[in-house]
Amino acid sequence: MKKFILFASVISVFVLAGCGSGDEWSVMKQLPTPDGAASFFVGFYDDECAISVGEHGLISASSDGGSTWIKGENSSLCRFCLDIVDPQIAWCGGNGNHVRITRDGGKTWQAVTDCKLGLVHRSIDFIDDMNGWVGNEFYIASTNDGGNTWKEMKLPKLNGKILSFSILSSAEGYVVTKGGDLIYTNDGGNTWTVQPIAELVSASDGGDLITCDFNFYDKNRGELVASIVNEGGTDILFFSTEDGGATWNQTAIDYPKTEVASEAYFSSNGKYITLTSIKKDMTVYKRKE
Repeated sequence: MKKFILFASVISVFVLAGCGSGDEWSVMKQLPTPDGAASFFVGFYDDECAISVGEHGLISASSDGGSTWIKGENSSLCRFCLDIVDPQIAWCGGNGNHVRITRDGGKTWQAVTDCKLGLVHRSIDFIDDMNGWVGNEFYIASTNDGGNTWKEMKLPKLNGKILSFSILSSAEGYVVTKGGDLIYTNDGGNTWTVQPIAELVSASDGGDLITCDFNFYDKNRGELVASIVNEGGTDILFFSTEDGGATWNQTAIDYPKTEVASEAYFSSNGKYITLTSIKKDMTVYKRKE
């Protein structure tokens, strides 16, 4: 799944993480974004499948690992969030309440019913071509009919803005806020449990938690990456849980403090990371087997 948070007032740095040590990840490739400055967000799902979304609805797709790209047929305003479900199905959101889906690996994109949340879509997560969530910093809506209808969720009082979410179904999912809270629902947002991620709150003490991205693979097992900016530069930390987020193990990713990766994509299969820098080049990491 993938989510994208854009901050105009700060430089955002993202990195991927997984259970275990930072040595689990190796650089698979480094290359420029396919559309230069017009590429806002790039994600690799596997060795071959990649999609870039950007300004004025511009979308490009690759089926050969980024060696060549084709322009996707799409009509929408700017795209700010992307989720690649599998090599054929992907979703994106952004300006104008527009949500789009592809079923042919990014070649053509179809409109579904607009998801009106009052602000630009910043996060998106789908488990297939029917069930998913779309959201921004304050609101989330779900669908179980492929975007034909949307239901806005009733959220509890949030400790900071929504940074990211990860779902197990259209009714069940987790949300992380800028204040370090993990909130969970299994009834479509009618009720929520709220608990601080103590390890994340402690790690960000004295710094600024810019953003995080995470996957929950089942009710117990999850992985989370956080970018924290402080006086010494950027700390990239990742956390793993085996008890549904009650406790987390923390390790660090060896990433240059002077590098600025403005966007990150963590593939839903947990095997690939795509970092897009403010220079509009990207580094793709692959989890070692």
